[in-house]
Amino acid sequence: MADNEQRKYQRYASNGSFRVFTSVSNIAYTVDLKDISKSGAFVKTIHFPRIGEKITFHVLNKHGITLDRGEGRVVRILDGGMDNMVGFAIHFSEELSDEVETMLIDDAVEAVFP
Repeated sequence: MADNEQRKYQRYASNGSFRVFTSVSNIAYTVDLKDISKSGAFVKTIHFPRIGEKITFHVLNKHGITLDRGEGRVVRILDGGMDNMVGFAIHFSEELSDEVETMLIDDAVEAVFP
């Protein structure tokens, strides 16, 4: 089954940011989101965790203030390949609230996936 056929929720383009804390480092870093859904996100970064690694994240507003927090696991890493996308996908432990998801959606435009 194709990746997008397995998704429970629609993914949307996002201009939001997360502050990411990995399970192997006490150093947090801020990442931009490529897309978001209630159950996961793809973050743009060159700092790669491991597949299956537990991630804690803070949802940030445009001023870097934490609006919400969550946890998840890394389910996919892309390192540039054919589509030049670099970053990783997180599957959230708990679904995002409608309010937080709406804040992170970039003009409510559906993301396009190959």
